[in-house]
Amino acid sequence: MEATAESAKLLLESISSLPRHEFWPDDVSYLDMPTTGIVGHRQVTDAYLVLLARKHGGSVATMDKALAAVHPGTTLLA
Repeated sequence: MEATAESAKLLLESISSLPRHEFWPDDVSYLDMPTTGIVGHRQVTDAYLVLLARKHGGSVATMDKALAAVHPGTTLLA
């Protein structure tokens, strides 16, 4: 599949239709975000996703070894 916005949308629709899929609303504040491991602007979204996953009892799948090392209980290293 070619990497386009349309192919990304189709993949997201496919994943969203899986029986175990669960939507998590954006219901946490950046003020509650852990700042451990944040050394630059690129880690802010990662830290926010960790907070969101933690609130909903889930995990963040990542290929980022540094993120997984800082948040071992909330990340799954792929």
